[in-house]
Amino acid sequence: MTQPPSSRPPHPLDADDSYAARLGAEIRRCRKAQGLTLKALASMIGFSLQHLSEVERAKAPMSGRFVATCDLALEADGSLLDMFEAVVHERAMQRQEQSVARQRSEGEIPDAEYEALTSVLRLTRYAGQQHPSEAGEDVDLSRRSLLGAGVGAVAGLGVTTVPAAARSIDPELVSHWKMLLSVLNRHDAMYGPHEVLSAVRHEIDLIAQHRRIATGELRTPLLRVEARWSEFASWLSKDVGDRQIAEYWTDRCLRLAQEGGYQDMVAWVLMNQSRQAAARHDPPQAITLADAALRTTGTSGHIRALCALRVAYGQALADDTASCQRSLDKAYQILADADIAQVPRDDLGGQWITHPYLLADEARCWLHLQPAKAIDMYENALRLWPSHRMRGRGIHQARLAVACSANNQPDRAAAEGHKALEFVRTTKSTFIRRELNRLDQELAGFDMPAVGEFREALAGV
Repeated sequence: MTQPPSSRPPHPLDADDSYAARLGAEIRRCRKAQGLTLKALASMIGFSLQHLSEVERAKAPMSGRFVATCDLALEADGSLLDMFEAVVHERAMQRQEQSVARQRSEGEIPDAEYEALTSVLRLTRYAGQQHPSEAGEDVDLSRRSLLGAGVGAVAGLGVTTVPAAARSIDPELVSHWKMLLSVLNRHDAMYGPHEVLSAVRHEIDLIAQHRRIATGELRTPLLRVEARWSEFASWLSKDVGDRQIAEYWTDRCLRLAQEGGYQDMVAWVLMNQSRQAAARHDPPQAITLADAALRTTGTSGHIRALCALRVAYGQALADDTASCQRSLDKAYQILADADIAQVPRDDLGGQWITHPYLLADEARCWLHLQPAKAIDMYENALRLWPSHRMRGRGIHQARLAVACSANNQPDRAAAEGHKALEFVRTTKSTFIRRELNRLDQELAGFDMPAVGEFREALAGV
């Protein structure tokens, strides 16, 4: 049974409180505002009451999955996930401080260099999530970046020099790089690729330098995390329209994945190549590549399901409705067998295994085969879409507009296209622009004011 929110004001945070403490306090505030007891919220999010209580009091570390689940349950609209970025930064700084201290104790860092590094680490602040005690006004949210003072610290400080020997590599760096990749991915989804690329290239260079001297059990995790970053660089390069550089990163990713025995990534690359074949309007090649991804041995269930969805899309482009439906059914059956609720969000493809993403993938198949059916699916996908993933929302908003046009609803198509234009302005994504260019071509034959206004607005972006 829920309890009414307390009328007492929350205990004020000390200016020296950690970002983890601040996020814990915000979770508690949101929970009480919703009238939820600890037991009620714990039941809703699938974590223990004890863990929830300890996180609220900053007595236990929180995971990205925990924060994302709380954000959804408390209807926080992404605000808790925004605060989590600062916690990630804080953890990274703590790890770097510990690593620097250890290297100094082992004589690997001279005293003068140690003092300089620790001074910089102490002064480094996270640029994106200031507490009221720290500043009189908020930073500009559109630039709330990891790409200001904060990202410099997360991406480089403490890892600016490469150890002389493999024994000096901190094994925690692999976890650090995975978490940083997740945070940069979130920034990209919100604001687009342009500000992220330079940081990603810098970080890949650092990872590669560590990987080259690594030996034993540490080498494989470094190969795999470098493959993840290389795949991300390929995605970003495509979104800024640099296909040649994107292919370079894709090739590098595949080589690293094969050397590291990273079969999920091998299948992922084949899926991306299938997507490119589909973009070239080559259904047979799209199906062949997606099927090869599906048949890659040693892959996880959720990756196989995503491969089956890519096969379905190729079949849709080939106007093979029956085969497309079978592949869609197969994808959902694989997901049911794989227990997708247990897939970590930071796993390769983990963030795509949610209801709105799957709806949007299926809708894309029906956009080609039965546009009227796609309209309802895109509407549902957009209704459930995470607010912070703006580029994805823009892509599906544009495809909804295309579906309306294909279903002979030009007025509505123009209106939905106008909505998608806002996401082009925010993210500068060529993916969204490509879908709107397609809409522009399909609306060219309609002579009506709404269509003219949309086409004029698109030409001005």
